[in-house]
Amino acid sequence: MNKLYFSIIGMIIFCFLFGCNQENKPVMPLESVLSIPVNTVQVKSLVENNNYLDVDVDRLSQSICSRSGNSIDTTAMGKMRAALYRFYSRVKVADGKYVCDLKNAEEINISERLYEAILNNLNEMNTWVEQSKASGKEVMIQEVDEAYLNSLLE
Repeated sequence: MNKLYFSIIGMIIFCFLFGCNQENKPVMPLESVLSIPVNTVQVKSLVENNNYLDVDVDRLSQSICSRSGNSIDTTAMGKMRAALYRFYSRVKVADGKYVCDLKNAEEINISERLYEAILNNLNEMNTWVEQSKASGKEVMIQEVDEAYLNSLLE
């Protein structure tokens, strides 16, 4: 039986590359996504002050997928990381899949479109896990922990 380890870092990949896969664009390597610079002071401030966040996820995803580093809006990337921090702070593993206890975007002060994008990606991850298990693979899912959440702030 094959074992698949689905790490929390995989969440970032799903979130940022969801748009890439819809149009059959090439998937960016993990290192490329994680190496996109952000202003860490800005990200921490957005989380701590609970400022309202809105990011055009499709536009951000397209700029990442285009592989032209100069076109990536680092302010939007910082907002995205803050939104991911808020969202995944409310995600746990239950019955072998990721479960979020949020009812709506207002609970974490983000736009509805940003909330829906992140929630849809969470659902896509769970679908992938279910399909992998159905095909006989053993899937190990990593808990959302402080180390992962703190990595979003850096």
